[in-house]
Amino acid sequence: MHFGGGYRANYLNAPTVDENGDPVIFNPVQELGLKGGLQNKWFPPMSGFLAANGTGGMKNIGSASSINNVQYITQSPSFNANMTWVKSSHTYKFGAEFRTEGYPPIVEGNTDGSYVFSAAQTGQPFQNTAANGFNVGFGYASFLLGQVNSVSINNPTRPRIGKKQFGIYAQDSWKVTRKFTLDYGVRYDYSTYLREQYGRAPGFSATTSNPTAGNMPGAAIYDGSGPGRCNCNFAHNYPFAGAPRLGAAYQINTKTVVRAGFGIVYAGTEANANVSAGLAPSATNNTASVFGSPITTLAVGIPAALLPPAWPNYNPGQFPTGAPTPGAGPPLMDANAGRPARQYQWSVSLGREVLRDLVVEVAYVANRGVWWQAPGLINLNALSYDRLKSFNLDPVNNAADRTLLTGFLSAVSAAQRGFRAPYSTFPLSQTVAQSLRPFPQFTTIPVYWDPLGKT
Repeated sequence: MHFGGGYRANYLNAPTVDENGDPVIFNPVQELGLKGGLQNKWFPPMSGFLAANGTGGMKNIGSASSINNVQYITQSPSFNANMTWVKSSHTYKFGAEFRTEGYPPIVEGNTDGSYVFSAAQTGQPFQNTAANGFNVGFGYASFLLGQVNSVSINNPTRPRIGKKQFGIYAQDSWKVTRKFTLDYGVRYDYSTYLREQYGRAPGFSATTSNPTAGNMPGAAIYDGSGPGRCNCNFAHNYPFAGAPRLGAAYQINTKTVVRAGFGIVYAGTEANANVSAGLAPSATNNTASVFGSPITTLAVGIPAALLPPAWPNYNPGQFPTGAPTPGAGPPLMDANAGRPARQYQWSVSLGREVLRDLVVEVAYVANRGVWWQAPGLINLNALSYDRLKSFNLDPVNNAADRTLLTGFLSAVSAAQRGFRAPYSTFPLSQTVAQSLRPFPQFTTIPVYWDPLGKT
């Protein structure tokens, strides 16, 4: 008999350090008088200085560490036990294993804010689109005046994502006769899906009303029970992962052996995949709503009205973070995220001793898998051809419809065809195509852990 236990911990962090290896801290308030940061540890990134038409400007400035400052942490205790018992013509084996995988990252990216400048603040107020590819505004000039076009900032977060894995098995190798050996056994696995321990990670709901998008369907919900939660589970764990195994070997004569086997193997549910750091955010992304007007100035910094809400944030309308401008939605946690991938394996072989020191074997080996992760197979916000045809649009065969779809919703041609904003705060500077999406408040909706892949 054997019993074992272990503990594995990984801490991945790459901060900016000085020549002595000490973390470099830059306080924007003390050094620049730039207010509004939540931690005051980094030089905030600033961009938009360089003119797109090649007339000059300056490269972006600021610290990439400010955006990418995430400490990826893995903590995984594990235990196992097994026993082998030889009795007469049988060799019995029994075993079990258990492990917990925890991912409690420390997320401090963009906690001092990011500033984006634009040509709009130093352009002509009426010229909200470029004329012949040009606009008289200049992003670097807007920067020199301290007029900011958009800002984003995140709260520091401490999500705790994790899962559990359990397995148990029994098998027997039975020498039925001197020429015939039979192997048979079964294994059972149980895996839980990755989830935030306290239900602080948002998930996409296609039916929940979004208060920041005119109560259109498509909003964030939160796993588990309690205030602000959906009193539900995003996914279900698969309880039927039983895996039989069967093998046989038969000696036809002193020089020839035939073997065959079949088995089922289950993988675990999806592991961290470096996504846990973004599963429980609290962020805002604010852009000037009036062309040419700044959202804020460098003298003011990031005012309290533009700061993200306290974390954890259970607001169903926190996505898109740059509302009313459409942006990425919360990820859809597939309802079958707790279903592990299943692999069927089988083989048959024939071995023959041709010479005293030479054996030739011919084998057929096969496997087939189902329920592997395949998030690329789902696009919840796709603008399908059938959906476009329901709006009397045929971009495949009609060039005018293609032009209309890529044009702004504010265009006269869009109004003439009867296209309007899907809700009152939807920006008319968005394309007609965006306004026709199933969930127009979102550009993309990520999908996590959908077991639709096959091998």
